[in-house]
Amino acid sequence: MGIRRVIFSFLVGLVAAVCLACIWDVDTERQEEYFRGYGSAVQDAMTGHFLRFPPEYYRSRISVLEARPNLSLNEIDDLAVAHDRLGESETAIKIIRQKAHLEGQENHDAYRYHANLGTFLAHAWLKKPDRFQNLDLLKQGKSHIDRAIEINPGAHFGREFAQRDLMAWVIQVSENREDTTTLAEFMRRRERDNADRSPTSLYGNPNPVDAKLGLAGLVMLGNGWQSPDLALTLAVLSTDPKDKGVACARFLDLQKAGRPGIREDLWPAQIKQLEAIKVDSSLMREGMNKTYPARLEKAEEESAARDAYFMEKIQESDPYTDPEFWKDYTGDRPFHFLEESPDFQLPPDEAAKARQRSFLPLYLMVGGGVVVGGILLFVLVKVGTALLGRLRNGISR
Repeated sequence: MGIRRVIFSFLVGLVAAVCLACIWDVDTERQEEYFRGYGSAVQDAMTGHFLRFPPEYYRSRISVLEARPNLSLNEIDDLAVAHDRLGESETAIKIIRQKAHLEGQENHDAYRYHANLGTFLAHAWLKKPDRFQNLDLLKQGKSHIDRAIEINPGAHFGREFAQRDLMAWVIQVSENREDTTTLAEFMRRRERDNADRSPTSLYGNPNPVDAKLGLAGLVMLGNGWQSPDLALTLAVLSTDPKDKGVACARFLDLQKAGRPGIREDLWPAQIKQLEAIKVDSSLMREGMNKTYPARLEKAEEESAARDAYFMEKIQESDPYTDPEFWKDYTGDRPFHFLEESPDFQLPPDEAAKARQRSFLPLYLMVGGGVVVGGILLFVLVKVGTALLGRLRNGISR
């Protein structure tokens, strides 16, 4: 492993202690589409089953954008996020703040500005050696996430709510080391507080706040699957036994690897909370011993295949400017954003699944119609038979 990758891995591990990742760039919606509808979000999050790219992916984007004389509002987001992905949060903060003085911004631009700046400030705080003694950057970051929620409260299944609440918990238990509130307890309480809001996104889509789904989204849009705090919390919050098992297995892996937590002294309390929850123990063990290692291995294979394809293809093209960059990629899971290319086709098995999903409402309508029609026909036959019987009796008399 080269020295650049070693440094990059170190920075990622440091940021992953909490991994606040309400990041917005050109990849955000594409990454969300990648995992939407493909089974369990918790299992995807805990096994790395989502789009992950090598540092060269972001360096190439920086080279492209820095060569342009002027950047659009969205391109400023893309450049800032690329630096943040490389652990260069201070540079990302300077770049994103350029948007504050530009004209022509709409609500969505302001939302992205505050969401990104709030996240960058939190990441910058995480790298401070005295971070738990000085929470100023984290508090500034939270104020921007608060503003992002005000602008677009229903974005992304409550991901911003999850990030805001996660930041609030870190501040609370850091300011008061005697506070023994676990992250799971804190998230459940805040989820109940937010449940009656029924937040709606800028586009009119209702998105009920879901702490579990929000945390899973943070993981998949950042590097939170390396955070033992989030793994243990997802194990407690999950209602599906297999999800619990997968999250537990991830926590044990990260604990064994020595990954840092925010308040490791609170882990035993969360483990007791987990043990007190009554679930199907056989399914939970299956999640830990079978589902987790199998999905983890599959995700690593897919990630290695993407990296290999990228490193070869980048010699002749660039994914930021070439819409057909991934056209020849033959990975098991499709890149949905390649559908923008007229030549892109889903792999046969995924295409079949997509057709099944698209025709599901029709199947339900037809099936329901057949059932209702059958019932009506049965009733009509019974009524007709009864009437015919009465008629015959009348004639015979």
